[in-house]
Amino acid sequence: MRHFFIIIVLVLLLPQGVTAAPAGDLSAFLARLERRVAQISDFSCDFRQKRHLKLFSRPVVFFGKLTVARPRRLSWATTAPLASRLVINQERGFRCVDGQAHDFDLSADPVMAAVSRQMWSFLSGSFASLPAGWVIEMAGPDTVAITPAAGGLFARIVVSFDPKELRPRRVRLFQGNGDETVITFSRYRAGEAEDFKGCGEGM
Repeated sequence: MRHFFIIIVLVLLLPQGVTAAPAGDLSAFLARLERRVAQISDFSCDFRQKRHLKLFSRPVVFFGKLTVARPRRLSWATTAPLASRLVINQERGFRCVDGQAHDFDLSADPVMAAVSRQMWSFLSGSFASLPAGWVIEMAGPDTVAITPAAGGLFARIVVSFDPKELRPRRVRLFQGNGDETVITFSRYRAGEAEDFKGCGEGM
């Protein structure tokens, strides 16, 4: 769950530094994204996450809210059908289980810590590259496709952006086993401080 959350935020803050496959307008599009990322401060947005799992005949759908605040705070809160929250604050964080906060330390999870450091560098405007072996290419108007290095959680990630605001509006994540997750984002707005407080009722 935590690794999935970090991957999503990496996609939302997509920088110019990733390895680029040849494409006519890719460099110009990524330059526009870089300028847009530099303007981002605190924000919240709603999300709808639909997971198509091979084991089930019907997709599993979740609704929730993502909040990002500089310098280093993130909240991924699911509000329906079940309430949960994962919060990262600097090098520590907590997740809500049955209304109780369970703390964790990034230093105890090397993979998440490394990706988290990369994410914070994007937020600060230092656009270092994504992990080695990741490739990005244009996949349509205002749409990019990211192919992570072999052996990762996802085989391919496709991100569609709003053509005017360059905010991600849909992310499709394809796994090697055939499962697919589609996340749509809407109602971008200023971040809210209460999103980083403790676990509320039902979380």
